[in-house]
Amino acid sequence: MNVQARWIVGVAAATALLAAVWLSKAAGGGVVAYFAYAALVASPLLAPNARAFQKVCRIGALLLLLIGLFGLFWGLFWFWPAALLLILASHADRADGRQARRLATTGTVIGIVAAVGWGAAIYQTALRPPDAYLVIFDSTRSQAGASASGAVLGDGSGIGSGATGVSTSARQWHVYFHSGIKAAQRTALRARLQGLPGVVQVRLCSRWNGEC
Repeated sequence: MNVQARWIVGVAAATALLAAVWLSKAAGGGVVAYFAYAALVASPLLAPNARAFQKVCRIGALLLLLIGLFGLFWGLFWFWPAALLLILASHADRADGRQARRLATTGTVIGIVAAVGWGAAIYQTALRPPDAYLVIFDSTRSQAGASASGAVLGDGSGIGSGATGVSTSARQWHVYFHSGIKAAQRTALRARLQGLPGVVQVRLCSRWNGEC
């Protein structure tokens, strides 16, 4: 196994890992399953010799393609770039030094493009600044009472202080605001929410935890 082939497998594993991070956040679960699936991409690195390495790369790429087709509902097709990289790795392992370096460069470019794409997707899904306060009441009765009092309207106008929308659940409100809201206005909105009867906690929602 040459260095270039192993490098391409490493890029494939990193690409698969980023896909697993995004899928686990976008789907709101399945963290262990997605990460275990991504870890399998690195399996060629455990091959004892070049022949086994090439075989594991080809089988792994085929499995990623087939499972991606059958797992469309779970987004497993997002691992296809990793399958392409495994194919490149199998060819790089058989190539001479110059051709292997070319394939490694191609694999690196694919990895960089994929990393930029996944980085942007992960940011939008899980890391972008929150645009809502999570309001937690001491009971469902308190939440229902606050909703019935006229303090909440669908467009947030019943709350004021920059609120743009409200959604309710058993003991919670999600109170949305514009991303460009001024700090003073956001502070006033939080104070307004904390002053509602039965409210025990007001905090920004967490995109990473799927609360926004």
